[in-house]
Amino acid sequence: LGSVDDTLELPARNERLLRQTISVAQPQLWSPENPVLYTVRTRLTRDHNSAPSEVLDSCDTPIGIRRLEYDADRGFLLNGQPVKMLGMCLHHDGGSVGAAVPIEVWERRLERLKAMGCNAIRCSHNPPAPEFLDLCDRLGFLVMDEAFDEWKTAKGRLQGSYATLFDKWAEKDLLSMLRRDRNHPSVVMWSIGNEIPDQIGRAS
Repeated sequence: LGSVDDTLELPARNERLLRQTISVAQPQLWSPENPVLYTVRTRLTRDHNSAPSEVLDSCDTPIGIRRLEYDADRGFLLNGQPVKMLGMCLHHDGGSVGAAVPIEVWERRLERLKAMGCNAIRCSHNPPAPEFLDLCDRLGFLVMDEAFDEWKTAKGRLQGSYATLFDKWAEKDLLSMLRRDRNHPSVVMWSIGNEIPDQIGRAS
C-alpha cells in the first residue's frame, strides 16, 4: 500500500487522534471470485537523538479494497456489479466438536460450501470468531455479521440469558463488534438480531 510518515509528539499518559490517508494506485478489488487482500502495517516508534528509532508496538491489519452499494432497483452491487447472495446461516458452533471450533473444521466446511456455489453467510445470532472472518476474507464469502439473539425479552425461561444483560451491555458489545470487524472485506452487512422476541407484534 505504500507508506505514510506522520510524526507526532505525544507526552506520556496522553492521547491524540491521528488521521491518515493512504493512496493505492490501481488496487486489485476484493470479490468472492478474486479475494485479494492487502496488509496495513502500523508501527509506534520512539525517536532517540543519536540512535535509530525504537519500535514500541506494531500491528498488521489485513484488508480488502471493495465498493458496496445497495440500490432499490438494482439490488446489491459489489464494485459496481450486481451480485446475488447465494448463502446460508451458520451458527458459531462446529456441530459435534462444540463451540471451540478448530480452524481446520471451519476451513473444510467453507471450502465445501464454496464448491457447492455458496458465496454468502449469515452468522446466526452471535458475533463470529475473528478466525472465521479471516477465512471468509481469504476464501471469498459475503458475510452478514450478527450481534444478538435476544434483546430485552428472553426466549422461553432460559436462565442467565442475554436479556438480563441487554440494558447494561448491548451498546458496549455492539460497538466492540463493529470496531473489531470493520476492516474485514467479507463483511457487507450488519445485523442487530434475528428471532428477537421483542420484534413480534402484539394484537391490540
